[in-house]
Amino acid sequence: MDRRRSTKLRLVVLFSVLIAALTPASATHYPLKATHWKAQCKLVKELRKSTAAASSKMVSKAGKWEQLEKAKLKAVLHAFAHIDKDNSTVPLILATCAAKMQAQLVAGLKVDWPKAANAIAHTNDLAGAINSAILSISTAATSNSGFCLDSDTPGSDGKAGLESAGCNELPANATRLDQTPDSTAIDASGFKAVTGATAGDMKEARTTSKCGVFETAANPTSSAGINFGASNTYGLAYGLIKLTTPRSPTAEDLGALTGNVVGKAKTLAKHAHSAYLQLQAIEGEQQTGNLLRIYESIAGSSFIDTCIADVLAEQQPETDRATIKSELKRTKATYFGQNNDKITEITAKIEETQVLGTQRKAVDKRKLSQVTEISELQQALTFYTQIIGSTLASKNSLIEKLNEAAKTKDVKSAADACSKIKDKSDCDKKSFCTYNESAEEADKKCEFNEEKAKANHVPVTQSQTAGTTTASDRCTRHKDKANCEKENEGQKHGEKANCGWIEDKGKDYSFFINKKLALTTAAFMVLFLFDFSPSTFPC
Repeated sequence: MDRRRSTKLRLVVLFSVLIAALTPASATHYPLKATHWKAQCKLVKELRKSTAAASSKMVSKAGKWEQLEKAKLKAVLHAFAHIDKDNSTVPLILATCAAKMQAQLVAGLKVDWPKAANAIAHTNDLAGAINSAILSISTAATSNSGFCLDSDTPGSDGKAGLESAGCNELPANATRLDQTPDSTAIDASGFKAVTGATAGDMKEARTTSKCGVFETAANPTSSAGINFGASNTYGLAYGLIKLTTPRSPTAEDLGALTGNVVGKAKTLAKHAHSAYLQLQAIEGEQQTGNLLRIYESIAGSSFIDTCIADVLAEQQPETDRATIKSELKRTKATYFGQNNDKITEITAKIEETQVLGTQRKAVDKRKLSQVTEISELQQALTFYTQIIGSTLASKNSLIEKLNEAAKTKDVKSAADACSKIKDKSDCDKKSFCTYNESAEEADKKCEFNEEKAKANHVPVTQSQTAGTTTASDRCTRHKDKANCEKENEGQKHGEKANCGWIEDKGKDYSFFINKKLALTTAAFMVLFLFDFSPSTFPC
């Protein structure tokens, strides 16, 4: 009996040994080290910041453009409202510079936006791959007290620390994520979060019998597990977590990504790192809702000298640019002060300007300081443009009528001059007269010949005829300012001048338009015409 019990006991022990020998040791089922999986999550958190960073930088550039647009429109509207005065030059310079700064912003956006979009794509793609892998592992062993992510204190489940480490679901609005760069996660060389002590073998050997995820499949068609081996090039997270050794997943060292790298995983990491650095290099724009600060930035910009020269060249077409540029320092100080200390006064005047066209009734005035929307400022600009356009059109029509009247009057005077000549020889000698033998009136055979006058390039004016000398005759015959103004000698104080010298006068009344046409509008000319009096003739 004792012998039978002893034999049975030996058989049980032998069977147990055989079962143990045939069953994989559960002690090899290791979770991931906290130092290693948390390093992966830290990298995820940093990579995801690119969305918020890119959004912030692009929005700042759009905001700066908007501020410059408001400043530009206000300056132009101030110039429109003061076109009858001399203080429109400075606002026009500010508006010109604002436009140049806007153009620079747009040019920069065309370069920066593709970089930002590329960074968002690459960094979030890599972050998603890592995040998905870690989250999948975290829930792979939840029965019988199993876990695959060890905690900072080995032997306990570390899953509760996922979110604080950086691995979680992406929020609905990723642009609101923290965007402050963490140089301990990513630096100029690579992904510093996963290098050295946080790279390499990821298994926590101090904690056993907890995670069977990384068990190899002897035969994938008939047994459970993962196919470990060199052919498993992707592993997890594009291969950043390699699965080539059973029960021992390893993390690629990502600390150096600027030089040559080997393998698919590191190549993808290098692309993401390069895109991240390009995004970080993009400068955001400082914004301020203060118009004074905007005008200060414009006056202190690298464009200011060019803007002054451009505006003055338009206003003074007779002055060459070399002369204008030689006096830029003095001119700038005159307009803006030695250290731009006149900007405060300039801004105050612009903000106090009353403009039309922003209210429901276009004729109602409103201070520019009260107009804060671009649409309202543009509405006012459109109103002024329409008014000035229609006014200028009517003045052009008036000029045409004046020119036609002057021409008719000159022809009549020339005809009178010809009719007073009796001798045929004297008549034919005149460059604008022809002797007509068949004329009905015997004493008026010498007649005005317009074709002859044109052929001889004779501009027919009263001063070229033999008629009575009028105030207009006395004025138009002078070729210099001194003799022109002598015609006014002897006049009493307050009397209308007989003659007035006009620099660079044209051949007709249209010189009044050309004289005052400036950078932004021909409206300067409109007001100049309102002051024109036919009793004062140009020389």
